[in-house]
Amino acid sequence: KKGMHTVSIVCCALSLASSFISIVSAGPITRLFESVNDEQFFLVPDFVTSIKVTLYAGSGANSTRSHIFAGNCGKGGMISSNLPVIPGELLMVMVGSTGKGVKGGFNGGGAVALLSESSSIYGGGGGATDVRRSPYALADRILIA
Repeated sequence: KKGMHTVSIVCCALSLASSFISIVSAGPITRLFESVNDEQFFLVPDFVTSIKVTLYAGSGANSTRSHIFAGNCGKGGMISSNLPVIPGELLMVMVGSTGKGVKGGFNGGGAVALLSESSSIYGGGGGATDVRRSPYALADRILIA
């Protein structure tokens, strides 16, 4: 029925830097979005006025001195919400990636401040995952993990 369809979107930034968006409207439709370190887009299907979105942010990197703090990276956050949308609306999806060594992950992961590459015992922060409306600036984010 017109106006009664919904879309379920799940964005993940795992330690393998992969993610997906699962779309359900009149019948199940699945589309895979991976963390590609760039913007991606989701076109809201006709007659869809609400979507359920679950976002997972990128994890932090493990310590660069693994013998001291092996495997102690921080896990990325998660948020889930139902969002009103407009049929035909083009949403931007920014999937954050895991920190790499002392470098932060894509989409705002914090880098480690160092005196030298060998002086750090910490790993870079994971990047945020977010959904944005046009014109797609930081101020246009409608959900952030």
